[in-house]
Amino acid sequence: MPSVTLPQPATLKSNVIIGPTPTPAPAVPHDYWQGEQQRRIQEQNAAMEREYYEHQARQRQQQRQLEEGIRAFEASQLEREQYFRESRARYWQALAELRAMLEGRAPKSVMRAVWLVENTHFDGTIPYERFAGKIKVLAAGCRVLVQEAGGSPTNPADTFWALHRTMTDTVEVRLPNGQRFRHLPFTYDFEDFWARNDHSKYLVTKLLDSNSGQCHSMPLLYRMVADELGIKSYLSFAPNHCFIQVKAPDGQMFNYETTNGHFVTEGWLLGSEYVKPAAIKSRMYLDTVTLTQTIAYAVCDLATGFQFRHGYDDFMDVCADVALRYYPHGYSPIALASNNATYCLGEALRAAGCLRRIHRRRQPPRWKPPTPA
Repeated sequence: MPSVTLPQPATLKSNVIIGPTPTPAPAVPHDYWQGEQQRRIQEQNAAMEREYYEHQARQRQQQRQLEEGIRAFEASQLEREQYFRESRARYWQALAELRAMLEGRAPKSVMRAVWLVENTHFDGTIPYERFAGKIKVLAAGCRVLVQEAGGSPTNPADTFWALHRTMTDTVEVRLPNGQRFRHLPFTYDFEDFWARNDHSKYLVTKLLDSNSGQCHSMPLLYRMVADELGIKSYLSFAPNHCFIQVKAPDGQMFNYETTNGHFVTEGWLLGSEYVKPAAIKSRMYLDTVTLTQTIAYAVCDLATGFQFRHGYDDFMDVCADVALRYYPHGYSPIALASNNATYCLGEALRAAGCLRRIHRRRQPPRWKPPTPA
């Protein structure tokens, strides 16, 4: 077999190509590259133009949204200001009617006074006939209870028993007009009983709607129903508390605790409410509150509702002056005048730079359309 001599690297020529011979690339005309470059430039320009117009459209849309938001805010502010102007006017109007009662220019009525306070809080959405109708239905139910028990509607003991049962027990009777009357007992509302977050917790309207209340609304409701039944009853106060005193036919007074439906002794009130003898002597506590004083107390309630919604104002001073004139030894008028004076002093000290931080007046809440009660 013949032998083959392999070539050596030193013997290869420089122009020898090992492997397949490459195919030369076709020549590209110069015009092609110029057209391609021009096309890319046009695409970039078109993309930049589209981006520019899209940006302009977004800016115009944002501007429109901003202008609409400003117009909506301004309209809301105008509506809010209009609402608070009307609210203030309602408070002044209610105060004028309460003053007319106190000055003898209008009949004195606890029911009317309480309704004025609560209807003003609910922006005039509670018709007086509806509010008074609920009280009258409770009184009618009590009369039917007296008849079914064989009692006499003119006997104070029988009517008091019926009212006591209506306040504390489930009652189901049929009224003279054929309407079925079913009433559940009133209970104490332990949630926000100071009404610091929701002022309606303070009101008789809330008590009637939910069957739960506290020592402000329950005695007022009792007093109004008792007036309809002819029961001699009076509001009476202890520190941060209100209860009822009922007058028996023989003139003897009984303390009735509406929050639990029990009679309580004066000794129990003295011990549990920390009443000092000086407060009793001055008639601030444990005294019977007359009809005129009850209406003056309603003026204090009106001022409390105003402060909750609008803050301290001249209206508060006027209410304090009116309440003190007709109930000078009452705790609520004195506390109202004291709070007003404390606020004015604090504002004066703040304006003079004497105080860095003081309790500022409550700002009005965010406005929302009033909801009928």
